[in-house]
Amino acid sequence: MPGGMSRRRILFLLLVLAVCTVAGAAAGRATNRDLPSVRELENYRPPTVTQILADDESLVTLLGAEKRIILKFHEIPKDFINGVIATEDQRFYKHFGVDILGILRAATATIRSGDWGVQGASTITQQLARSLFLKPDKTVKRKIQEAFLALEIERTYSKEEILTFYCNQVYMGPRRYGVEAASQYYFNKPSKELALEEAALLAGVIQNPAALSPLTHPDRALARRRHVLDRMVEQGMVTKDQAEAAAKRPLKLADHSHEERLGSYFVEEVRRSLRDRYDESMLYRVGLRVRTTLDPALQRVATEALRSGLLELQQRRGWRRAFQNVAASGSRRAVDLAAYRHPAWSSPPGVDTVVPALVMQVDSTRAVLRIGDQRLTVEGKDMEWSGRRSPAAVFRPGDLVPVRIMRNDGRGPLAGIVEPAPEAEGAVVAIEPSTGEVRALVGGFDFTRSEFDRAMQARRQPGSSFKPFVVSAALDAGDTPSLRLLDEPTVLLTPGAPQPYQPENYHREYGGLVTLREALEESRNIAAVRLLTQVGPKAVIERAQAMGITSPLAPYPSLALGAFEVTPLELTAAFSVFPNQGVWVEPHMIRSVADSDGNILEEAHPTSREAMSPVSAYIVTHLLEGVIESGTAQKAKALGRELAGKTGTTNDYTDAWFIGFSPSLAVGIWVGLDRKQTLGQDETGARAALPIWMDIMSKALEKHPPEQFTRPAGVAFVPVDRRTGLRSTSSSGCPPEEVIEEAFAAGTEVLEECSPAEHFRLTLPYFLQRFRVNERFELVPDVQELARLLRRDPKSVKLSADGRKLEANAASQSVAVPIALAESQRRELLRLASLPEEPPPGGPWFGLDGRPAEVITFNP
Repeated sequence: MPGGMSRRRILFLLLVLAVCTVAGAAAGRATNRDLPSVRELENYRPPTVTQILADDESLVTLLGAEKRIILKFHEIPKDFINGVIATEDQRFYKHFGVDILGILRAATATIRSGDWGVQGASTITQQLARSLFLKPDKTVKRKIQEAFLALEIERTYSKEEILTFYCNQVYMGPRRYGVEAASQYYFNKPSKELALEEAALLAGVIQNPAALSPLTHPDRALARRRHVLDRMVEQGMVTKDQAEAAAKRPLKLADHSHEERLGSYFVEEVRRSLRDRYDESMLYRVGLRVRTTLDPALQRVATEALRSGLLELQQRRGWRRAFQNVAASGSRRAVDLAAYRHPAWSSPPGVDTVVPALVMQVDSTRAVLRIGDQRLTVEGKDMEWSGRRSPAAVFRPGDLVPVRIMRNDGRGPLAGIVEPAPEAEGAVVAIEPSTGEVRALVGGFDFTRSEFDRAMQARRQPGSSFKPFVVSAALDAGDTPSLRLLDEPTVLLTPGAPQPYQPENYHREYGGLVTLREALEESRNIAAVRLLTQVGPKAVIERAQAMGITSPLAPYPSLALGAFEVTPLELTAAFSVFPNQGVWVEPHMIRSVADSDGNILEEAHPTSREAMSPVSAYIVTHLLEGVIESGTAQKAKALGRELAGKTGTTNDYTDAWFIGFSPSLAVGIWVGLDRKQTLGQDETGARAALPIWMDIMSKALEKHPPEQFTRPAGVAFVPVDRRTGLRSTSSSGCPPEEVIEEAFAAGTEVLEECSPAEHFRLTLPYFLQRFRVNERFELVPDVQELARLLRRDPKSVKLSADGRKLEANAASQSVAVPIALAESQRRELLRLASLPEEPPPGGPWFGLDGRPAEVITFNP
């Protein structure tokens, strides 16, 4: 017996303690006038969170310092209530706020232990009083105040009301208050779906959330759960068999690290939007219920696809050492490494999360890494990503190395792979064209690395992905997919501009006569700029703005090639106009906002407008299908769906884009470095961005039946020769394998038929393809145009001695083509060809092949 006390003295002290406690409570009215009135509970609204919900009503995240979701009594799981009563306050329904028997038990424990500090015995009502009204210090005065408030609470409220207050107020883990927030955190499910073993575990956590967390101390949590179940059996709340079955079930915890990471950029944009319309009190204390447009499955797919694509790009770029070393200053020793704790190690790493690991030891065959108290080994065979076989050539002791966790189930060693963060960044935007709902959004490789949202905040040059705007404006101006453009060395002079503008093609060659379809499919830059000069930059800018582009655009020749910066969200939303029959719908991420009582504060009513005719939208879509069918995005043909899109690449491979769509989903991808430096040689949109898009679309569409783009009235299909753009008939003699069904606006169908002569024309050097060819395979030139060609380029083009043939020498071919001219025309040609050629102002200019460039005046 501690202190040699007699049994009689012990009993006497217990009696005195009980009497004093009751007397103190009764005297509280006189001695504790500074205590608040428990009537305040009638209007008390504990700080609640703003719930961000996905489109399926699942919880994405909670915003607020105290993450709490209020439940009514009938919504609280019965098993949880029973577990709480069984362990926290067995006599809850029998006492009046202060449990005298409980006090006696606590006093007995105090005397037996010899610890004369104030011990437990607090009822649920006392715990509620302490949580709501008092400081948590352990003093006799606080215990008296606690008892007085508990008596007042019990006198004022029913047991159901007290349990409701308690189950919503109690602290249950990192910033989680109440059973609902705890259920979402630990099990990723609403509390109404908790099984007996899960409810019992949560009831057990209340005693000490830090020490009994199943995430950090699973063994303690299981032992505590067993204790709760045993108490529930003792109280007749469950049978012994039910308790035994529940105790045997393993923990099935939520991967909360992954959950917290879901849609981080999306959530942040939603938070910013809410912050602009609601004050901080409403957002972080009163709480809102926000239904968003987020598709959780698509968001996960988009996040992982971008991550994988950027890592593959980094492998092509080559490994660059960029590990932080905690011992870099030379002041740390091995013992310091053993004691080092990274902030990210505060909770066990979840599977598929990337966590910094500390290199403890390294040699030529292996490296030993540590995450918290867990270790993993990296061997030489795991170093392929670095291009080196020896870990010692890559790591140093003290390095913090990013590791993706592959296994952490407590039944074996920690398993993971080293995943060095790429230098490049990227963005993904997925939009439902018919509604404008943003279904997924990724603003970078890792939100924890950089919160800058490249999907909505980064303005980058779109490159060739801007060309569909030029094409759509041309269609509305009366052009058709069979329009033919000259792809040849071209210089554009803009009045008032200090320098001429000379576009070049990606492959640094010239294609001669190309159709509008071919120019778009093969992304020919010169043809796009020449089309812009025909349509006019004003019409193209107006078209882009009608399709939702709000970033500044200017009337320069480079507009056709995407020289003016836009955001990925803008560009993706604009492309969604094509499958939506020409209608632009304002992109948005919030469906509705309600207050904590369920009153709707706002609902989405996005702006929409017709940006172009349904016919033009369909024809552009049909052309962009060709980009995937036979153009720069042919790899996507493997998806086997009706898809359309456009690649984009900027100078020096600084930006890589692919914007594409199905009938029901538009997805935009951007890849680049924040510093606007090259991604590397040949890192085009087709190489760096398209595979990410394909990864997303393949998974997004796998559960959906095949779709077709809606064909509006007013579209006519005509069999056309792909190479010439001319109508194909049974008698035209054009290769049948080149025949496609081309879409035209009704009344604009191409009438001229394909012929062998037209195919012969396309075999000539590009600078001769400007001239027509008759059925006898003779050139039919404009005399003045041919004379100008002879004057400008006498080394490449000559007349034969008799003046009846044109001899031309190109880089890879020499031809002699008959000329169909009357004798008078031939004499005029010889006269004009002998005149001196005046160079254009500031010229002459030449193409990459050394031939003179065509000079065009560009009118803004």
